[in-house]
Amino acid sequence: MPRLRLDAELYEIAQDGARLVITAGGKQTTRKFISADHAKVQHDKLLGEKLAAGWQLTAEAAPVDADGEPREPTLEAAIVADPYDTSAYAVYGDWYQARHHPRGELIALQLAEEDRDDDKLKAATRKHVARYKAELLGELARFDLDANSPFGWRFGFIHRLELDNAGSAAALIREVMSHPSGRMLAEVALQLDDARYLRDALAQLGPNLRALAIVTSASPASTTITPMTA
Repeated sequence: MPRLRLDAELYEIAQDGARLVITAGGKQTTRKFISADHAKVQHDKLLGEKLAAGWQLTAEAAPVDADGEPREPTLEAAIVADPYDTSAYAVYGDWYQARHHPRGELIALQLAEEDRDDDKLKAATRKHVARYKAELLGELARFDLDANSPFGWRFGFIHRLELDNAGSAAALIREVMSHPSGRMLAEVALQLDDARYLRDALAQLGPNLRALAIVTSASPASTTITPMTA
């Protein structure tokens, strides 16, 4: 996948079948063609034009995290700014699919779920997550992916986290937030029976948090929901 540089600017072009996925100026666009062969011709043409204009091929690869998953900070920033913007996730999903990472297909499946309530579609999502547990969950795969799971998936990431174990809440939040699937965490529900754990748990939450629900043993019948703003 060619990656070019001109001064401080980066340009990346990737072919995915009959599509070209182009990243330039921090934005990603997708161009569709009638065939893979046609896309290849256009790919080579664009690459030649860039090289003729003075762009230089670079060996720089897309950033990866500690788990080896590719990342695009500019696209992530758009999601952090609005964790409910489906268009931002769609662009990131295309970016992942161009790199043949299973998160791309997961994003596509879950975006489709947003548009229609389809049991077959939900089953396909569960099957995809189960099939790629190692890539999508890693050490977090020790949690069952059933209705009792603390993870609420949406848009291809762990969107919501529900915890009722006060003693381990902070450690688990930290683990989820440091994992590729949890870095877009936007909603958290905590059931804490000891307020001493609350500060530690809250300290682990990230900048894109938008909703926080807290239940304490002092008032088990009430829930405090705090909307968060950017």
